[in-house]
Amino acid sequence: MKNLFKLGGFLVAFMFLATTTQAQKYAYVNFDAIVASMPEMKSVQTQLETSQKQYQDRGKKMVEELQGEFQAAQAQMAQGVLSPKQQQEVEAKLAAKQEEIGKYEQTMMVELQKKEFELLGPVREKMKTAIDAVAAEGGFQFIFNYPSAANMILFAEDSSNVTEQVMKKLNITALAPATGGGR
Repeated sequence: MKNLFKLGGFLVAFMFLATTTQAQKYAYVNFDAIVASMPEMKSVQTQLETSQKQYQDRGKKMVEELQGEFQAAQAQMAQGVLSPKQQQEVEAKLAAKQEEIGKYEQTMMVELQKKEFELLGPVREKMKTAIDAVAAEGGFQFIFNYPSAANMILFAEDSSNVTEQVMKKLNITALAPATGGGR
């Protein structure tokens, strides 16, 4: 009798687990391709390129100034105009300017990343709203980004791809090629 209750309990638990597993719906979306297709991305890309060009132009000017000062210092050293102490001072000044350029390059990269994050904020929010709506309408428990940079999903049926539904929510008609990144 005890074995019968154990077996009955096991069967009930197994059936509960089986019905729970069947009730869950999974889907995936190509997040990068959709974001690249959004009309807002043209403006974001233009603004990022403009900012990058401004930073690069300033960096190029700094490098040109350093090169000019270096050439002038070399000419003075070749002519013997500078004393050994003056040569050390000029070398230290040039090294400091070179270090300043290196710091500027690092700052430029951080600022560009901040700008990109700021500009993509509304795009990410719009995508999240559309994905949430598709998930609610389709009864999905999970929607994955596939293919993701890390290839977290190794297999996905095409019938689970909701990329087109999300694009319809965003009024996008053509899918642009993905350019990396992720959500």
